[in-house]
Amino acid sequence: MPQSPDWRCGLACWICDRWRETKFVWAPGRSDVELDGGAKARDAAASNRLAVQVRCAFDGWARVPCGRAGAKYECWRLVPPGDQQYCFALGDQDFPHQNAAYDQDKEVASRSAPNVIGRRLADECDPPCRVVNRRLVPPRDDGDVDFKPLQRVKKVKPKEVWTWRRSMFAPCHEGDCSDAFELDWERANLARHCGGDAEAAACKDACREHYSWFRTMFRDYCAQSKALFTLGWNDFTEYVDDCGVMKSGTLRKADNDMVFFGACTTGPKGPMNPKKSLCRFQFLEAAGRIAFARWLKPGEVPDAAAAIRKLAERMSYLVKPDDEPDAFHDRVWLEEVEDGAKKHLEGLRRAFKAHSGREDQLSKDKRMCFAEWLEFCEAVDLVDADAGFTERDANVAFLRATKTATDELANDAWRRLDFPRFVEALLRVGDRTVDDDVDETAPESCVDLFGRVADAFPSAAEKRRRAALAAERERAEHEEAAAAKAEAAEAAKPPKKASLGAAAASVLAAKKAAKLLGARARAKREPEGDDAPPKESAAASLLAAMGRRPSKGGSGAPRSSVPMAS
Repeated sequence: MPQSPDWRCGLACWICDRWRETKFVWAPGRSDVELDGGAKARDAAASNRLAVQVRCAFDGWARVPCGRAGAKYECWRLVPPGDQQYCFALGDQDFPHQNAAYDQDKEVASRSAPNVIGRRLADECDPPCRVVNRRLVPPRDDGDVDFKPLQRVKKVKPKEVWTWRRSMFAPCHEGDCSDAFELDWERANLARHCGGDAEAAACKDACREHYSWFRTMFRDYCAQSKALFTLGWNDFTEYVDDCGVMKSGTLRKADNDMVFFGACTTGPKGPMNPKKSLCRFQFLEAAGRIAFARWLKPGEVPDAAAAIRKLAERMSYLVKPDDEPDAFHDRVWLEEVEDGAKKHLEGLRRAFKAHSGREDQLSKDKRMCFAEWLEFCEAVDLVDADAGFTERDANVAFLRATKTATDELANDAWRRLDFPRFVEALLRVGDRTVDDDVDETAPESCVDLFGRVADAFPSAAEKRRRAALAAERERAEHEEAAAAKAEAAEAAKPPKKASLGAAAASVLAAKKAAKLLGARARAKREPEGDDAPPKESAAASLLAAMGRRPSKGGSGAPRSSVPMAS
């Protein structure tokens, strides 16, 4: 920052360097006593259009306008301490000039030529005047000032509007699968049954219009068998029966079987085409041939496209609108569901890692195969017929989450789930297991399922915490059992004898003392030998001393009115 010769820049901070607020005043008639520039300059200074600007050396002689305050022009500036140079720029737009003020003797240290620093910092095309004012600005006195730092306002970036196209669900979006349909149509070779190019084009448009339904039906009926990715004979027969296209004399069961086995043998040969069950393009061919045999051949419809639409009409009763991809995604591809998935993201990744990679041993891109999906469902206890989620529902969730490959015969990577499609399968499960008894919504069910999965696959720290809690719980149960056992043992002991009463105790003490005294007395007066009289019992002596006679039993136990303690 520009500075005067006597001012040394510290931190270039007006607080730390104690800058002082200073007023600059230009008073017409007093400040321009010796105005440079001659009569023209004096006329300009007296003009009603006069404009006054103050220029200071510390900010590079920048022009700062002065405001009108009565008859004067004033400007307040925050000025660093030290010997500061300044001047005023005057003008009435026709004759601009600049000069020093001559009425500031009390404030101005002196008037002199601009300092070298001032000249260097000034604009060469607009130098200051040859005489400038110099002012000695003392540092600001901060003794009575309590500075409170301003709280820096953190700039908050506005949150973008959420859309699934920028979410973790975007990789699962497939659109209309037009490329897959083109290849399936070419391999199905239904055009040969249409009669002409125009009829074939119309039939192709009808199949494209309902291609999503064909894919949905193919996956739903594949989920009923262990083959899973291809459609077996019984499942195809069930599909035809459910569509209600069988008709005596027109389409019999034998015709259905011939169509099935004829479609199984079409298409390129390879390990992905088993020739005993239907692939996706073969299912499209078989369904089209069934429609032709049922409606086109008897002449009930004019062309092949109408027959396809007739079959699609029958399929519409089997396809649930809520299960279609667009409706399903509108229901669960929401911001709150993504937030729930991100909250339990680490747990979901641990679950996926624990049940993936069995068929991708040599690849870094680990995927979850169908067997691993079933193991995961068992680990999390997803399959529960009482709750309404069966093993077939688990199969359907897996199949609907798989990618619609453009060429299903190229490889089997589409038969396994990567992590985004694993989350898609969980969304299918959560949408299927909505608890209507508590008015639960599909997004809430999905978020709850994410929490269950994360809880079933805890982190190492969580495992240690759970182990510590289990050990503490076991220790508390052991101590409680030991205390209960000790109480039971104490209760099983026989009761202790009650203490003797005071009266019984005194009688016993008297009997003992009397016995002792009687023994001593007899030892002194009784003769020794055969002539000695029979000895009197201690009890009799005691009774005699108490003025009572012994009982008829002779020397038996004395009768006493004092009860004896048991």
